[in-house]
Amino acid sequence: MSASDPLKASTVYLDALTAKDSDHDASVLGIATAMSGLESFITPTPDTSTVFFGGFIALEAAVTMLSHAREVDRLQVIAELRNVIERADGY
Repeated sequence: MSASDPLKASTVYLDALTAKDSDHDASVLGIATAMSGLESFITPTPDTSTVFFGGFIALEAAVTMLSHAREVDRLQVIAELRNVIERADGY
């Protein structure tokens, strides 16, 4: 796994969260989208799939907590996080 893989995974998660927030019935689809997007830059194994799935859940929880704490829409938080991640060194 290269140094940029976690950053790329984070943006894949954010894309999935955006899709999920557009349609609340798309929860399973959002997670599946994130997992399939990861396969483009990591070799899926049970270990990496578990780690990245856990990361997706953690990022979703963070987005929810930030949106509640700041009293803003989740999509705004997602956009801000994506901007920060894409400006990170090594992305």
